[in-house]
Order: sequence, then structure tokens, then C-alpha cells
Amino acid sequence: MIGGILAWGTTHTGIIPLDIVKWRKQVDPKLYKSIGNAISVVYSRNGFSGLYLGWKPWIIGYSLHGMFKFGFYEMFK
Repeated sequence: MIGGILAWGTTHTGIIPLDIVKWRKQVDPKLYKSIGNAISVVYSRNGFSGLYLGWKPWIIGYSLHGMFKFGFYEMFK
């Protein structure tokens, strides 16, 4: 269970900036020219916290998912 929490929670929380950039680029494609440009624009406007917007529900949800998926795998198999 702990391995699932660490594996899913940390890895999926680490990619939040890519999802935030993807979402913002989908909403306003003219403002962001590329992924690198979008990361720099979001960082310059909102700082580091702008790249990790909404990280708490993300880490809780994926940690629980990993806990149940790997923690109960043998029982459900």
C-alpha cells in the first residue's frame, strides 16, 4: 500500500505542470506558442505555485488509487 501511494502519488503530482500547460494551451492557443513558452509564461505570471495549481486533490486522489490498486492486487486477483 505504501509503495502504491509513493509510486502513484509522487509521479502523478510531478507531471502537474505539463497538464496545466496543456489545459491553458487548449483554452487559449494563440497566447502560448509552444510548451516551453507556455511554461515560461505561466511561471512569469503566477510563479512556481501557478505551475502546481490544484496539487492537493491530485496527490490525494492518485495516492488512494495507487494504494488500492497495488495494496489489494493480490486479494482481488
